[in-house]
Amino acid sequence: IPLEQVQSLVAQAARTRQGVIVNDVRQSPDWLPNLLLPETRAELAIPLLSGQRLLGVLDVQSETLNHFTTEDLNIQTTLASQVAIALQNAYSFEETKKALAEVEMLAREQTVLNELGQTLTTRLNVNQVLEEAYRQTSRLVDTTNFYIGLYDEQKRQITFPLEVADSEIDKNIKVMPVDQGVTGYIVRQQSSLLFEDNVQERQEALGINVVGQAALSWLGVPLIFGDQVLGVMAVQSFTTPRLYDEHSRDILTAIASQVATALHNAQQFEQTQAALAEVRQSQEML
Repeated sequence: IPLEQVQSLVAQAARTRQGVIVNDVRQSPDWLPNLLLPETRAELAIPLLSGQRLLGVLDVQSETLNHFTTEDLNIQTTLASQVAIALQNAYSFEETKKALAEVEMLAREQTVLNELGQTLTTRLNVNQVLEEAYRQTSRLVDTTNFYIGLYDEQKRQITFPLEVADSEIDKNIKVMPVDQGVTGYIVRQQSSLLFEDNVQERQEALGINVVGQAALSWLGVPLIFGDQVLGVMAVQSFTTPRLYDEHSRDILTAIASQVATALHNAQQFEQTQAALAEVRQSQEML
């Protein structure tokens, strides 16, 4: 409720930025019955000010008529000033702690991204790339339920070589057509999707058929190298809505960028190795 619309002595002190004494509250048009202190007859309210900033109101009540004097007002004003200073210091301390925590979090995220980039350059096996992506993502985002789907453009299908359910790796590789599910939608649209809550309803609103159990929170980003979609990396929660947010999407997008490059290199290396093996086999048969 806006302060201007509140009818009370506390609100009056807040609006006017001045102390208020009412020695018979039941005669005041601004008095509201106090359910916790129904016998209140006199009230004194002092704004808590830090410069021009209103931090709150110090309110004192009495069951005695004409209880408060100008001297009481002066004493309570001095006390309110000290309380305001203490509150402001506490706010500043909390804000400083929050700022430091954000800096530490950003530094940690950058460290993980740097380590991921360095590690992925040594991974020339697709499975190793996927496992490293999962391991490093787990340091920054909840990956209790995580998967990577790889897109085969020729077959128009998505294979899931890495899937984690309730923190357990599922080794049963699944395959699905690219025209199904939210994973297929991301491949076709080449853009990320974040469903903080109401996942099933929001998927259906996009015309996406729900495949499997509907999550309570869902986030997926495409793995793109150049203009080629290599697959999708996603996390989801079946227990907690709003587990993922825009910041989570930024982190997963940054990770996906590095993973896509490493994945492309690994695929190219494996294809080259397979071609060389065929050549050697052909030569041995001559």
